[in-house]
Amino acid sequence: MKTINVFAFQTQCIALVEEVATTGEPVTILQDGQPVAQLVPSRLPSGPFPQAVLRGTVHIHGDIEAPVLPSNAWEAEEPPQP
Repeated sequence: MKTINVFAFQTQCIALVEEVATTGEPVTILQDGQPVAQLVPSRLPSGPFPQAVLRGTVHIHGDIEAPVLPSNAWEAEEPPQP
């Protein structure tokens, strides 16, 4: 695993990000010789979103915005008595 001083990381940040993305090898960032952070490749999926397999499986029947019950079945709340 590659290590780099925090001050060198500041000057080489973009190049290191590209290197990690290309090689997949993490880089440990050191401050005063102690590890303080690690730059690792992203684990985001490179393919389609997992939800893509659900496309076309939902079927809408009727009006999805209409109330479930007719208005004459609604119960009105009694106003609070003073």
